[in-house]
Amino acid sequence: MANSRLCSIPDCGKTHLAKGYCVSHYKRLKRHGNPLGGSTSTGEPMRFITEIVLPYKGFECLTWPFGKKETGYGCV
Repeated sequence: MANSRLCSIPDCGKTHLAKGYCVSHYKRLKRHGNPLGGSTSTGEPMRFITEIVLPYKGFECLTWPFGKKETGYGCV
């Protein structure tokens, strides 16, 4: 059998699909922006907006740390 690469997540052991991840971790990367991501706790996006975004006085863009649509934009 040919040498197959494995998922880069420690202790995963599944076969590599893309960008160094197995199917499951790659889907999480695409959906959540993090291969170990998952669902977001209730209220976390709104807390981010009220505590981080609204008081922000800088000129740089803030990175949305939660789920993103296929277009790359955040969703609430």
